[in-house]
Amino acid sequence: MRHFLPKEWSHRQVLKSGKKMVMQYKLKLALRYLAARKMRTGLTTLAIVIGVMITFGMSGLIPAVEISFQRNLLATPNQADISITSASRGVFDMQVVSEVADVQGVEHATGALVRPIILPDSLAPRDTNGRPISAFMLVGIDPESAPNVRSVNIETGHLFQSEQENSLIISRSLSEITGFNLGDILTLPTADGTSDFEIVGVIEPRPSFGIEEICVPLLVAQEMLNLPGQINTVEVKISPGVDEEGVTQSIFASMGEEYKIGVSEGVSEIQEFIDIGEIVFSAFGLIALIMGGFVILNTFRTIVAERYHDIGMLRSIGASPQDVMFVLLFESLVLGVLGTSIGLFCGYVFIYGLIAFLNPFWEQRLHFRLMPPEFTAGSILLAICLGIGASLIGGVFPAISASRVQPIEALRRGIAGAHRTWHRNRFVLGLIVILLAILGLLTTRLELVSLGVFAFIVGLVLITPGLISPIARLFGTLMSRLLHQEGSIASGNLTRHPDRAAITASAVMIGLALVLAVASLVTSTSYGVFGYIDDSLYADFLLMPQSIALGGGNVGVNSSLSRKLKEIPEITQVATLRRSTTRIDGMDLQVVGIDPIVYPQVSGLTFTEGGLEERAVEEIYASLENGRSLIANELAAKQMGLSVGQDVVLLTPDGDVRYQVEAIGTDYINLKVATVFISQRYLEIDFHEIADLVVMIDQLDHIDPAYVRQKLDDVVIDYPAFDLYSSDEWRLELEKEGNAKLAGLYLILGVLAVPSLIALVNTLGINIIERRREIGILRAVGATRKQISRIVITESLLLAGVGTGFGIVSGIWLGYVLLLGMNVTGFELPYFFPYSGVLVTIAVGIMFGVFAAVIPARRAAQTNLSRALQFE
Repeated sequence: MRHFLPKEWSHRQVLKSGKKMVMQYKLKLALRYLAARKMRTGLTTLAIVIGVMITFGMSGLIPAVEISFQRNLLATPNQADISITSASRGVFDMQVVSEVADVQGVEHATGALVRPIILPDSLAPRDTNGRPISAFMLVGIDPESAPNVRSVNIETGHLFQSEQENSLIISRSLSEITGFNLGDILTLPTADGTSDFEIVGVIEPRPSFGIEEICVPLLVAQEMLNLPGQINTVEVKISPGVDEEGVTQSIFASMGEEYKIGVSEGVSEIQEFIDIGEIVFSAFGLIALIMGGFVILNTFRTIVAERYHDIGMLRSIGASPQDVMFVLLFESLVLGVLGTSIGLFCGYVFIYGLIAFLNPFWEQRLHFRLMPPEFTAGSILLAICLGIGASLIGGVFPAISASRVQPIEALRRGIAGAHRTWHRNRFVLGLIVILLAILGLLTTRLELVSLGVFAFIVGLVLITPGLISPIARLFGTLMSRLLHQEGSIASGNLTRHPDRAAITASAVMIGLALVLAVASLVTSTSYGVFGYIDDSLYADFLLMPQSIALGGGNVGVNSSLSRKLKEIPEITQVATLRRSTTRIDGMDLQVVGIDPIVYPQVSGLTFTEGGLEERAVEEIYASLENGRSLIANELAAKQMGLSVGQDVVLLTPDGDVRYQVEAIGTDYINLKVATVFISQRYLEIDFHEIADLVVMIDQLDHIDPAYVRQKLDDVVIDYPAFDLYSSDEWRLELEKEGNAKLAGLYLILGVLAVPSLIALVNTLGINIIERRREIGILRAVGATRKQISRIVITESLLLAGVGTGFGIVSGIWLGYVLLLGMNVTGFELPYFFPYSGVLVTIAVGIMFGVFAAVIPARRAAQTNLSRALQFE
């Protein structure tokens, strides 16, 4: 090198120049390797692009939704300075308005009753396309005091003339989409059945996240909801020039901790929706990036095997282990930077297009436009770190493996010989890891079982190369009987290149394990839910509200309905459910009121603690009637650490009240909501709720159910907010709803499986490139294009079969862990083996094997003979 450099250079300058030339050579070498394998580079980069696009795009969409809502909400003129609600989210006495109005600095105060309501199809108005509008936000306002606090912008018509008139004010948007005008009648469900309301005014629409707001006089709203003298919101107007923060502190100093600064239920639902959306999309992006990192790991493992001889030559001419590692890590860095850059651009374009697509819907239904996406420096940095990080992590282990290659051994023995010892050691290590994972499973502890899933998958990846040969020989014999020479050649390829086969099988295993795990969870959930139905809903007839969630906008009824039902001679028992909300140690939950005497005769709870062998069920229910006692469902018990005999403090509209936990028991209706059950007597005393939301009916055994059904229909017809079901009809309805919800779940399963399909196509494409010379030789000795295609498809099916088998085992285990995790949270479900899920997984594995081989098989069949024979 000294001969080619200026003579006046010092030794240090020569050394520095030499290092620079070596560095340039290493960089060029890495770039040339990538450029020479364009298909592999493109497929590997695609895996990173997908993950970065999802994570980066959604990081801009979620803030755009939140900021758009906040800006529109703040721009709405008819907002009070302060809105006060109960910390328990329930109703409270109107007397609170007077207490707030007496606080110094408060100019005006008014009470409101704000509740979401759902209209049955028979009452729901239709839009211009004939679609029913069933969700509304009912706002009961005081005609005298409300205008002093909130600007009620009447565009046409007038405000209420009387506190007791059945008048209605609707938004302009509702008027436009339904054609309602002043003087028209809208029928709404009430505690007495239904009432007709005349439209007397139209106001400017407010952003309400798709729920139209309708206003009625406060006294009318209280009568509608069977809440006499109750409100759930106090709106405050502060005197000009007074410090708002100081007035707020004075208000809460006089009212106590059972009240809080409140937001409407619509705003809460929006924030909850945004939070859930952020979690879901972040999870999808993370899964996509994990699969992308796995694809890179597989790709670079193949690269090490492909370049084994080249690496040996580099080492023999002076390249250090660090030089070899640098070349491979630089390649993974280039792929990460390339994939991240494209992913950032695609995420930006995708979200802008999505917002443009959604804006017409938001303007029509939600009454405001979405702002442009908000991409912060933090979100950009996070996407870059995740994209490049996943790529580097995927390349680091193969790079370490390549750096350990010994030059003499690589040049003399080649790939197969060099890996025999490595395969044997890795196989033993894999068996040890799997054994430890099984021991973790036997402990049934969530932490160890969850760790065991990861260890089990790692163990399978380690032992897969050692199992490829026996599996390939077994299934190759079967395939050779169907495809003769093609089957034998395909199985031989797997046997000769176990690493290559293990790469593909591992990719399929992980993707299908996720699919089967979700299917397993669905199976257990389905069987478990219907088990709760059989144990807790055995009444002959059920009167169910529009939403099965008790707090989902249902309008309850007063005692008139149950009284009319009891007057039917063929009816033996009528039990009802009522609802309110509370807090325990700062955590929200719902309170369900039952009649402890009648409820156990027509329904019941599945007790897991405190009942059955420990105590008589009748004694538990009797304790609810005799004092302030409660039964907590499993979800509430797990989330709040409740146990039998424990005293807990429930937050009520009147302050803290102490109850004792008598048992832990769950029913179907409240299965997914943290719930405590108390007697209806104390629900009325402490929470002021007296409306019935669910009615359960038993009939005489010897009477024809059809005859009883006819009599029930005659009564229920006056209460359209309720649907009448027999027990069998209710079960069928739930099955129908469950099947409809599965459609969305199947979409999720597809998203989870697609990355593994990309990995399979990627690996098969790489295999074709590596075997180009082999394919040329086969063509030279007489193999047809169809035979070459069948060889590739057969090999793909064998690889998919191995991955599917391991995926089934891993998926069953992972599904058990997911169910165990749900049980830990309190949503207790028994485990059921997913027979149908296994069959679906096998079918998906076969389809993947066929679809993934289509493009590589075509490329292999079209291989140029002369070029293939010259390929090295």
